[in-house]
Parts: sequence; structure tokens; C-alpha cells
Amino acid sequence: MLYADKEAASFFDGVGVHWYGGLNTQHLDATHQLAPDKFILPTEACNCGGVVFRTPDVTNWWSRAESLALDILEDLRFWAIGWTDWNLILSTGGGPNHLKNLCDANLIADPEQTEGLGRIVVQASYYFVGHFSRFIPQGSRRILLHNSAQATLPPVSAADVMNGQPLVFQPCDDLGVQQWGLDSSHSLVVPGTNEAPTSDGFEHGGMCVDIDTSAGPPKLQVWACSHRPNQMFAARAVPGGRELYHIGSGKCITKVVATGAAVGLDAGTSVELPVLGACGGKASLLTLANYDGGGFPDNFAARTQHDTCLQPLVRRRPS
Repeated sequence: MLYADKEAASFFDGVGVHWYGGLNTQHLDATHQLAPDKFILPTEACNCGGVVFRTPDVTNWWSRAESLALDILEDLRFWAIGWTDWNLILSTGGGPNHLKNLCDANLIADPEQTEGLGRIVVQASYYFVGHFSRFIPQGSRRILLHNSAQATLPPVSAADVMNGQPLVFQPCDDLGVQQWGLDSSHSLVVPGTNEAPTSDGFEHGGMCVDIDTSAGPPKLQVWACSHRPNQMFAARAVPGGRELYHIGSGKCITKVVATGAAVGLDAGTSVELPVLGACGGKASLLTLANYDGGGFPDNFAARTQHDTCLQPLVRRRPS
């Protein structure tokens, strides 16, 4: 590391950091403690993929701006001396970008007025960033503040499981949506979704693992149970655990690492995804058991060797 070499460290004044991968305030703090005389400057952040306009998705339009504001606030709390966006203005598609990594921006150029919002579309993030740039002049210092308010994420439950949510592997933590049942019709069901009025599986047999073949390579998601061939799975014992396989294709649910863009998150993040792949390897080896060692086939977690568990990707907003 450059900080460890005193001669090398004398040639730079600080380091740049990117937003992607989460807030990571503990790493910002640790970096500052390594060299308090060096500055930390966030040099890139944006919301991907593509552009979200106020109409028709006002909720996501606002939440993207809130995400940027949260990143700015946390960076400033943990030693950052400023904050830089990725792009001030982009096209209505979120480009140009030679890698096709299309993202949002504070301003959107629409010279042909295809969106009917004017030639320059002002996004919510423009106003959020403006609050910081206008009211925190250069040379400002943060004062000590005690905040007793806690923004907490509500627990994830069967009621939050909706059609089209992609499947991911996330750290195992006894969440209800990390529990599965393998029923007599060969459906992998999220328990409780048949009884939860706000779930799309309410009174439809619940929410089942489903193969999405609508566009591109097949992806695993959850959808209201229909017991169609693309929702039919089975389990078998193999050395070291079990495998879950799709009956029609014979392929196994296999863990791969992909960019967040695969499930609508920032392209700079990485996620563990389940895909239909070759059976017989470490990537398809699962432990199908609950946290007490029981539960299969009625109430079990599909756990990888690295202690991540299969679940729908449920996006929540702080309460």
C-alpha cells in the first residue's frame, strides 16, 4: 500500500474513492486513521441503470436522489473534503458510454423533447446536490452533533415478495424470505406468501422460483406459483450436501458472481446470483436445512459453502 512507503506517500496528497459497493464508512474511517494528513475525496457516484424520470416512477425518481444525498452525508461525516458526481448531464438513455454502462445524472439532455419534459430535464438529484453545494461553502467545518433518531429498515417478510424480484444469495440471517418449501408439485415456495395479502402470491399458492426467459439468458426470479414446467424443481443428495435442479433441463441452481447491473443495482457492485448451470461442482453444492439443522423440505434455507442464502432481492425504504 502506498501509505506504507513513506517516500511514495510524499508524492501524493490524498486518495479518491467511489460510491459503488455501499457506504463503507468503516473503510473511510480506517483510511483516515492510517494517514490523517492525507485527504479523502469521493470522485465518482451515480445511479444505474438507465434514467428514471419523475413520470411515471416518482418514487424511484426521489429515492435515487436520496441515495446520493445519503452518500454525501456519510462521506462528509467520515473525513471527506468534498464530493464529485460522475456526470452532470447525460442523454435520455443514460449515455453516452462506450461500455453501455448507462446511468442517471442530475440533468438530462433531451433536445428532441422525446419525454415531453423540455430540452433540459432537471432531475430530483440536481436539487439534492444543490443543497450541499450552495449551503456548505469551501472551508466549512463539521461540528459535533448528537442525533438520537434511528432510520431503520423494516424486517423483510413474505408480504414483501412480489412478481419479478430476482433471486440472489445474501448473508444468512434468519430472514423469512430466506426460508423455502419444496412442495409435492415440485415448486420451490416462499412460505407464508400464499397468506400475505400484499404479496403477488396471495391465494395463488404463494411465490415460487421461476425461470425468466423473456429476454436474454434465462434468469431465476420469483413469481406467483403456477406449477408450470419453468417452476418445477427437485432436490437430490450429493457428497457434502444437496443440489437443487430444474426438472425440465436437468441443470442445477449454481452460484455465480456478477455485477450489480444484472439485478438492477449499481454496475460497480458485485452480487452472488443463482443461475442454471452444470451440476456436480462446488458452485451447485448447497446445504438445505434450517438454522436448527431441520426444516427440509417444508421450511429450509438454501445455504452455500460461504454462508450465503438464497432469497428474493427485496428493496426496502427506511421507515
